[in-house]
This record gives sequence, structure tokens and C-alpha cells, in this order.
Amino acid sequence: MELLLQQREENTKAKYTIRDLTEVRAKQEAEIGSLKKQLAKALSEEEKIRLKKRIAELTADMKKMADASEDELVKELANKNYALNDILSEQLSYKDEIKKLNRSIEAYRIQAVRQKELGQGRGNRQSGLL
Repeated sequence: MELLLQQREENTKAKYTIRDLTEVRAKQEAEIGSLKKQLAKALSEEEKIRLKKRIAELTADMKKMADASEDELVKELANKNYALNDILSEQLSYKDEIKKLNRSIEAYRIQAVRQKELGQGRGNRQSGLL
């Protein structure tokens, strides 16, 4: 149960991380758009080169962020999948154990009924002898 709560908390964190990454990406896209507009208005060739470099840097950063976040999300999902598989395996082993215990209980119940029947049969025979 604790593991499920932990998984729920991690899923919530992942949602916030994705939202944060989306916000950063939107801000960078807006900045790139602004820089492109500045580039179109730039007077000097040197300023145009500087702005082009900044646009390239931001674009590269966005690509790295997208690749890294995708890889990170894949890793997180894989880890969660392993954890869920472990939980399911544990649950199945508990179910098997419960089945074994139920069979044992049934066997003991049958044995108790037989012993009771044998005891009643002896009791009837003994009372008939008296």
C-alpha cells in the first residue's frame, strides 16, 4: 500500500515536471520569436550574428531539454512498471498462499468431522454395551 502511495506521489511530481518543462519551452519559444523580430530590425551585421547565435543556443537547449525529459520520463515509467510488476507478483504469491491455506483448512475440517463421526460411533457402541 505504501508503495502505491509513493507511486501516486511520483506520478504527481512527474505531472508537475512536465508542466514546468512545457512552461519553460513556451517561454523559450516566445523569446526565440522576439529575437527573430529583433533580428529582422537589427541594424548592424554584428548584432545580427549575435542574435542568430542566441537563437541557435536556445533552439539547441530546447532540443536537449526535450530529449532529456523524454528519456527521463521513459526511465521513470520503466521504474514504475517494474515496481507495479513486483507488487502484482507479490499479490499473486499471496493469493497462492491463501489457496494453500484454504486447502489445509478444508483438510483439517474434513479430518475433524471424521474424527467426530468416529467418536460418536464409538460412543453409541459403548452405550449399547452397558
